[in-house]
Amino acid sequence: MCGVRLVPSCFECVALTFGSASLYQAHNIMMPGPNSITAEFTSIWRAFVPFPSYQVFQRGGYFSVEVIPDSVAVISLNTMYFYDSNTAVGGCARTEPQDPGNLELDWLEVQLQMFRDRGMQVWLSGHIPPSSRNFYSECYVRYLELSLRYQDTILGHVYGHMNMDHFFLLDAEQLGNRTTRSDDASFVPALVDDDGSDNDDDDQDEPASVLKHNKKELYRLLLQEFSDLPRAQNLNHDNYAVVNVAPSVVPTYLPSFRIFAYNTTGEAYLPGQLGNASLDESQPGRPSRSLKALSGALCADAEHAESWRCHLEEEWHSNPESPSRMNRLWTPLGYAQVRGVCVCGGGCVWVCCELTECFFMFCIALGLIDRISSSQSVWTAHWPTIQYTLRKMDEADESHPPKFKLEYLTFPVTSLHPPPKADGADGNATEGDNYNGAVDAAVSAEAHSGANKFWYPIPRRHLPRTLRNTTLTRSKKFAPYGLEDLTIPSWTALAQRLGRSKAKRLRQKFKQYMYMGGAGEA
Repeated sequence: MCGVRLVPSCFECVALTFGSASLYQAHNIMMPGPNSITAEFTSIWRAFVPFPSYQVFQRGGYFSVEVIPDSVAVISLNTMYFYDSNTAVGGCARTEPQDPGNLELDWLEVQLQMFRDRGMQVWLSGHIPPSSRNFYSECYVRYLELSLRYQDTILGHVYGHMNMDHFFLLDAEQLGNRTTRSDDASFVPALVDDDGSDNDDDDQDEPASVLKHNKKELYRLLLQEFSDLPRAQNLNHDNYAVVNVAPSVVPTYLPSFRIFAYNTTGEAYLPGQLGNASLDESQPGRPSRSLKALSGALCADAEHAESWRCHLEEEWHSNPESPSRMNRLWTPLGYAQVRGVCVCGGGCVWVCCELTECFFMFCIALGLIDRISSSQSVWTAHWPTIQYTLRKMDEADESHPPKFKLEYLTFPVTSLHPPPKADGADGNATEGDNYNGAVDAAVSAEAHSGANKFWYPIPRRHLPRTLRNTTLTRSKKFAPYGLEDLTIPSWTALAQRLGRSKAKRLRQKFKQYMYMGGAGEA
C-alpha cells in the first residue's frame, strides 16, 4: 500500500483563488522572498510542504515532494517569478544570478538531476504555462532547455491559468531559431487571467469582445503549430515536451477536474549511468545534443552572445525507452475529465486552485482516490465523496455530493472494459438503468480473477450509460482522441491529426473542450 500526499500546486493562483489578490502590492506582482506572502503560505501549507523544503518554500514558494517514495516525485513551481507581468523581478537575465527566477531554475536543475540520479520519475506542476508569451524570454529558454535535457526523467508538465483546456508542445527548434513573440507559432497567448480579465497591460480597458477574439486566436495558433509539425517518419521525439493546460475549477468557467491513470507494472526505467544505456544518450555514435550546440551560429550575434541559450552546454538526456516515450512503469495512460456543478456564494473558500493541474495528489486528499497497490494499473476512485469547498465542509457527506458528469476521456473506448475473453460472453456488462454497485462489484470480481487481471481506467458505475456498453468501440462525444497512453509520441501524433485540415470533426471537439465543454452525440 502506498500513500500519496496532497501537493498544493501553483503558488500564485492559490492566493488569487482564496480571494487574496489584495495581498499583492499590485495585480500579478510578487516580490522576491522571503516576504509576507511566502511566510503566510508556509503557515497555511505546513502540513503539505515536506520539512526539508521549508526554507526553500519560505524563500520562493516552490518545493518538491516524493508522492511515491523512491519512485515518483512532483515539483511544484512558483511561476510568478517567470511571469512577464511581474515587473518586480529581473526576468531570469543571465547577468542577474540572484534574480528569483534564476534561483528557482537553479534549484529545479538540482532537483531534476537528483531525482534522475536516483532513477525516479518527476511531474512538473505550476500555474502559468511555460510559453514564450507568458514567460520572460530568458526564463522560457531555461525552462525549455531543462525540459528537454531531462526528458527521460520528466513524465509531464501540468499547468492552468488560461481557463481553457488545451495542450501544446515545447520544441527544441524554437531555441535554435530567431523567433519572437509575434512569429512564434507555438506561443500560448496570455489571454485570460484568473479573475477573468485580459492580462495584457495594453488592453486592460478593452471591451469583453476582445476576450472572444483572443480565444479564437489561441485555437488558430495551436492548429498552425500542429500543422507545421514534420511528418511522422521525420519527427524526432527527442526534440519535444508536452504541456497540458487544464480548465478552471472555478464555477465561473465551468468547473472541471481530471483523474489520471498510469502504469504500475513492469521494471523501473534507469538512466544510462544507472545501468540502462542500450538506447540512452551515452550510446556510442549517438550525437551529443545541448542548447549551445543547437543555437549554433546564433551565438555569434551580439544579440544572443550573452543569453542563456549560448551558455548552456550540458548534454540532453532522452531515451525512447523512458516512461515519457513508451508505456512502462509510471507512464501516464490517460485521464478522464469531469465537469462539476458547484454553486457557491460570496466568501466561498476553495480547497485548491486548478485541481486538474495539481494532478492526483489532490484526488486522494479530496476522497477521489482511495488507494494504489503494486499490482494495480490505475487508481481506485470514489467520486461521490468529492468536496469542492471548505465552506460548510462539515455538512457535506456521501448523501449530499455535488453534481458532476464526464466531459471526455483520452482513453480508447475499447480500453474501458475487459477484452471479450476476459469479460466473458454471458452478458455481464452494465445494463443501463438496472445498473448498480453490486453488479459492478460482481463484474469486477470476474474480471480480476484468473492470471490476467483487468483494472478499469474508469469505474464502470461512473461511466455514462452509452460507455457502459461493452460492445461499443467508438464514441465521438466522450472519446474522440483515442490515445493509447499519454507519452510524447501519443501527444505529437494527436497534434499531427489536429494539424490536418481534413480533420474537421476532431478539430471541432478539440475546440469545444477548449471553450468550456463539448457537445454532440456519441
